[in-house]
Amino acid sequence: MTEQPRRPLRILILEDNGKGFDLSEVLGRDAGARGLGLAALDERTRMLGGSLEIRSRVGAGTRITCNIPIDILKKNLTELR
Repeated sequence: MTEQPRRPLRILILEDNGKGFDLSEVLGRDAGARGLGLAALDERTRMLGGSLEIRSRVGAGTRITCNIPIDILKKNLTELR
């Protein structure tokens, strides 16, 4: 097995100190009861070749980290112009 070279990433962190939520409970809901916010953010991040990490705890807020490879991000931004 060969190790893949790491790609430079653009990291976006969204964080609040709100009420938070139980992530496993939210992800365990039927798709129609989950809402579109987290699903849409995850889908768009994956479309850019990235990954999404969600950390939340009831009463302690939420932190969402999007890691997107810079080369793919630049390519997509260039195509939008």
